[in-house]
Amino acid sequence: MKIPAGLVLTAFLSVGAASAQSAYDETANAASDLQAALETARGSGRHVIAIFGANWCPECRALSEALQGEAGRMVEKEFVVVKIDIGQFTKNLDIAKAYGNPLEDGIPGAAVLTADNKAVGLLDAGDLSNAIEDGDTELFELFHDAVHCGSMMCKIRRLFGS
Repeated sequence: MKIPAGLVLTAFLSVGAASAQSAYDETANAASDLQAALETARGSGRHVIAIFGANWCPECRALSEALQGEAGRMVEKEFVVVKIDIGQFTKNLDIAKAYGNPLEDGIPGAAVLTADNKAVGLLDAGDLSNAIEDGDTELFELFHDAVHCGSMMCKIRRLFGS
């Protein structure tokens, strides 16, 4: 059976476009997306994770990919996730600073927020990179602990393994 060349080309281009899909929407209105996430959180009794990153950052892409799998399924039970593109550290920095600036040590960074828009935990690039390497459960626990025991307290607990 012969397959028309146009059909093969269309399939090839579709696969290429899907794999090139960006982890962080560079054209999104971050403030509107964040407000929508907060509204969803209020209606569902969850918290919000605002993740700050960029498509050029390998760790940011790894975090986005991790949240597409088992870690994401665990996270979505307790959190609404909104990814905020910071470009080349030229966009949406005001939003990060409003929550205490989780970008001081690089990206990705995250702010864990209550549904009424109060930061309850900040996670820096080191926290997130280590959790990604450690696996899905550890990534979920990082976010969970930011809400339930405060990020500094949990850092100490993770360091000493208790």
